Amino acid sequence: MAAALSLLQSEASNATVDALHRANKLQDLIQACWTDGALGNRPKGGSTGGFLCGISTPELEAGRMTPVSMVGWSSQKLDRVCRSSFASEVQACGNVVDFLWF
Repeated sequence: MAAALSLLQSEASNATVDALHRANKLQDLIQACWTDGALGNRPKGGSTGGFLCGISTPELEAGRMTPVSMVGWSSQKLDRVCRSSFASEVQACGNVVDFLWF
C-alpha cells in the first residue's frame, strides 16, 4: 500500500482522472490489531502484554486473507498487577487503544 501511494504521489504534478480513481481506491483502509496477555510469566509475578497493529482493507473484517502493513508492535511488562489471565488480556487491549489514539 505504501508503494502504491508513493507512486501515485509522484504523478500529482500531472495527474489524470485514472490516477484520481486509483487514489480513491487506496482510501478504503482499516486499522487491525491483535493483542495477547500472559499472567505471572515474569520474575516476582509480573505479567506481560503485547500487541501488533497494522493497516489493511475491509476484506480482513470479512474473514478473507489480505495483506496487512504493520505500523506498530509492543511486548512489555504490564504496569499493573494482574489477578487473573483476563486482567492481563484487558491491560494489553488498553495499551493498544492508547497506541491507536496516539
